[in-house]
Amino acid sequence: MNEISDITNNLKIIISDNMKTEFGKNHNFDKIKSYADYVKYVPLSDYSDYRSYIDEITEKGTNPLTAYSVYCFCKSSGTEGFQKTIPLTEKAINLYGCQIEKGVMNLYESAKKRAKQGSRFLVNTFRTDLDEPAEKYMLLSEAYYRFLYLNGYISVDNIVGGKELLFDKKSLDFLYAKVWSAILTKDIISIEGIFQYDILLFFGYLSDSWERIISDIRRGSIPDNINISERMKKKLLNMPVSFQRLDYVYEQCKKGFENIAPRLWKNLSFISGIGYKDSFSENRLLSSFVGNVKKYYFSFCSSECYSGNAVTTDSFAYELIKSNGFYEFIEYDCDCPNESTDVVLQSHELDVGKTYELVVTNFSGLYRYKTGDILRITDMSGKLPLYEFVRRKNHNLNIAGEKTNSSHIEYIIKKLSVNFSELISYCFGTIMEEHKGRYIAFISFRTKPHLQEEKKVSNLLDRLLCEINLDYNDLRILGSVLPLKAIILTENDYNLQIKKVFSNHRHNKPIHFLSEQQTQMFMKGVSVNE
Repeated sequence: MNEISDITNNLKIIISDNMKTEFGKNHNFDKIKSYADYVKYVPLSDYSDYRSYIDEITEKGTNPLTAYSVYCFCKSSGTEGFQKTIPLTEKAINLYGCQIEKGVMNLYESAKKRAKQGSRFLVNTFRTDLDEPAEKYMLLSEAYYRFLYLNGYISVDNIVGGKELLFDKKSLDFLYAKVWSAILTKDIISIEGIFQYDILLFFGYLSDSWERIISDIRRGSIPDNINISERMKKKLLNMPVSFQRLDYVYEQCKKGFENIAPRLWKNLSFISGIGYKDSFSENRLLSSFVGNVKKYYFSFCSSECYSGNAVTTDSFAYELIKSNGFYEFIEYDCDCPNESTDVVLQSHELDVGKTYELVVTNFSGLYRYKTGDILRITDMSGKLPLYEFVRRKNHNLNIAGEKTNSSHIEYIIKKLSVNFSELISYCFGTIMEEHKGRYIAFISFRTKPHLQEEKKVSNLLDRLLCEINLDYNDLRILGSVLPLKAIILTENDYNLQIKKVFSNHRHNKPIHFLSEQQTQMFMKGVSVNE
């Protein structure tokens, strides 16, 4: 290819390497010499444009999308009302490998230098078997950390519990093991999870079970009803036990769990995990456990592309990772989300303060793919834009990465209306109860049913949501989210609350998603049956 100044190096490589693929031939890759050519021959796309191609890869083993070998397929809830299957290639994950741990490791090494010694504590256990070939279908986090470990990008020597507590396909009660190992480890410097919510779940489990687990440690026995593997049990039972440490942890937990983290681990420097600016209750609850310990919001990534790393602690800003793909941005007005725009910009053309939908061309076979992620540009002073995640384009509910979207909600409401024909309107939100998240469904009926019917609606909606959103189902199986709760109102009461919560709403279109703050406001104005 000719060296053309208005086409980035990544795009040159992707076009050149994939020229002979079926997709490349169908989209005239051999004629693309500039960004203008790329726009001319390759239209903006979404998952529906790739479904048949991906089916061919998974079913026939041929690859019409990309010349790069597929490492695995990542499953996500998606925005199409069904679970998406996104290929992750060897080329892509090798590009990601040296970057995933970069920010966390810089913080850890700096903190370790100050403290002289100390361990990393990861609250997640990744469900992959390192002794077997990579699974065909994996969660993105499982694929990443499997790759990091097997390729020497992460060392388990400084991670509490080592390999046995970090990778295990069978242990559903892994938080029991995490709390056990954390209680016994005095020198923890960082507490890390994929999501900050994962860390909140850890502290919730600690606050509920500390006394029982300390007793189990003293006895040197793990109850039969704890669902962990024999390998994980052996690891826990072989950990050195300091009864002085147990006494100290017992005394601190007995005092309560406000600011518990820096009391139990005096060298704790930071916590790390993906977090969201508008998760007010989650952030407040987590802060009650960790106090003023710094928060690092880790990364901005999806099954489609690992596109950002957190800039610094206590900031929701991410820096675009230039090497992982080619990026475009579609202008997006959050106040008028249903009004489409044809304005597509490159990263150097963005304006601070404006919002855009991220479009990626990646090294896994997606070209000008509209991710649905809405970003706000916070700074353009450097070579790369800094941005904050605002929301999903079509909005969704998201406690721990499950991304329940409008298609999911429409499905479960349609099924519900078969049994409850008096259903009129509905909206959904999330709340935090103690340390776990829960979906709340506000539903208006022509006449308000009695309490028993409300429980029946709650159970049915929860079951249907597990059926349509497998990521939500996974979280429910693991006990990471509480069962969905329906609150049924009369039509008048429902409309009154909508007017109160959306007093400045400029459109008459139905509202089906509530932010966490709006959910709390809605609940304050209704009588909730217990």
